[in-house]
Amino acid sequence: MGSGGGAAGSISDVSNDIFVFEVFGRRVSATVTRRQKSVRRWIHQVLHIHRNCYRRGDLVAGLGVQWRSDPWNAGREPVATIQICVDRRCLVFQISRAGKAPRALERFLADPSVTFVNVGIAAFQRRLQEHWELSVIRAVDLRWRASIGRASLQQMASNFLGWDTRLEDLKPPGVGLSDWEAESLDEGQIRYACLHAYTSFLLEKRFRELCGSS
Repeated sequence: MGSGGGAAGSISDVSNDIFVFEVFGRRVSATVTRRQKSVRRWIHQVLHIHRNCYRRGDLVAGLGVQWRSDPWNAGREPVATIQICVDRRCLVFQISRAGKAPRALERFLADPSVTFVNVGIAAFQRRLQEHWELSVIRAVDLRWRASIGRASLQQMASNFLGWDTRLEDLKPPGVGLSDWEAESLDEGQIRYACLHAYTSFLLEKRFRELCGSS
């Protein structure tokens, strides 16, 4: 995927909990839900579609979390949403609204056949374990993969994916500090939640191509 084409189009509501948007000309679907049944269905579909990668033990998933900012509890706010992207399919699970994670999600996060990636992913692991007792067994910080200790996701997207548009320009201003515990997430929140996890997935796939291995 090059740097040409539109960066991010408007979000289309395909069904009650599935939304579609574009990132550099690629259509990405996002399942936004608090329902355990929808989470189980999403995981089942991903494992079926990518069954060959899964059987080889090299399925890649971008992982992100969001929380409602609390200046009195900075750094320890409970996770409100968990977002996972595998190829063009993203899940945004409103765990604060659900009250707990389904067993299917617990198993998926703890599955050694799935590698979860992002920048600073250790902090996500800590928050998920601390607040929801969810363990992410196999996680990779993309800065290590890029051999750039302080690289940002933006720098890596520019260097390795050829994106000349800033990730921040694809997200509405201030959305990171919005209410992630809201009953319904708006378009800006959905795009924001998916963007870093999706970019992380693409970067890990690119790094594997460059290394010629999984």
